[in-house]
Amino acid sequence: MKKIKQLEIVRLEEDDKLALTFHENTKLFFVDKLKLKHYPSIWKKIHFKVYPRFEKIILPSNFKRKSELEKILLKRESRREFNGNAISIEKLSRLLFFSCGISRKGKSWDESRRTYPSAGARYPLEVYIAAFNVENMKPGIYHYNVKEHALEILKKGYFKRSFIKITNYQNWIKDASILILISAVFRRMTIKYKNRGYRYVLFESGHMAQNFYLESENLDLKCCAIGGFLDNKVNELLDLDGVNESVIYILAIGE
Repeated sequence: MKKIKQLEIVRLEEDDKLALTFHENTKLFFVDKLKLKHYPSIWKKIHFKVYPRFEKIILPSNFKRKSELEKILLKRESRREFNGNAISIEKLSRLLFFSCGISRKGKSWDESRRTYPSAGARYPLEVYIAAFNVENMKPGIYHYNVKEHALEILKKGYFKRSFIKITNYQNWIKDASILILISAVFRRMTIKYKNRGYRYVLFESGHMAQNFYLESENLDLKCCAIGGFLDNKVNELLDLDGVNESVIYILAIGE
């Protein structure tokens, strides 16, 4: 298969080595199927921190009026029960634009801003889409060109089985319409913030992922984040080197 040409190569420098070491040492390389079937009860226990000896102020919580955003926030949850239906390309367009698109262009592209916060407006994240079932769109792997609000076709084909294997055999994604794959070009951030920038990259991916959750709720779509995946395999599928650019988050979305 033809290799995808990368337009941006940003090499890691000596002062990025700590971040790189952490990233490499937290990758998943294999699936322990037996372990996945046996969850200890401690994994389900939710803990709360309180200060019982100190005075407290009970805040009002009987909110009579809720804004649309507040209603969406209350509805937000991870949903895995997809019905397998296709989503429209218009919904996909809105999902991408309002979750990670350019909200303000400014006088130059360097002054542009997006719908999520980024430390120093460095924007190290890239978004890829594995399309399984989208109206008027061939199945395949696409890159979201945020500058032009366009999808660039990287690979045509039906990669659902590959992604089920890559995501530790989470078979529930078989009925999802799309997967959102968030990658990071680390040097965009660490060039300014050094090793500390690695934390900012992870913060930013959380900001963006929450946008996908909220916009999914707004569009009557279901969304579920996936943190367990085989890093090198998914990077290989997207033709990323896993060092200068690596997938750090996946979300499954569908009807």
